[in-house]
Amino acid sequence: MKFAYEDAARHNWTKAELEAYDYVLMREQDNRGRWALATRREVEKAVEKETKIEKEKNQLEFAKRLILDNLSKFKIAEYTGLSIEIVEKLMKIK
Repeated sequence: MKFAYEDAARHNWTKAELEAYDYVLMREQDNRGRWALATRREVEKAVEKETKIEKEKNQLEFAKRLILDNLSKFKIAEYTGLSIEIVEKLMKIK
């Protein structure tokens, strides 16, 4: 009902008033689009961060298993993608 009244009222507006009204509607739509884009980017960043953390956890767990199998630190670094320094630290923790 409200929309019908607003629509009817628009027919009595001047050209400048109608343009101002359309401009406000476009700005609102632009803001909704920016908000949706920002929200989607935040979600993508959060997923990317969690994926990276999970990958690092998996690398460390795999390295620990390889350490228990007495592989050399060089092979462990090669197989896991971890640096030699990190592998050496894990070996000390063992």
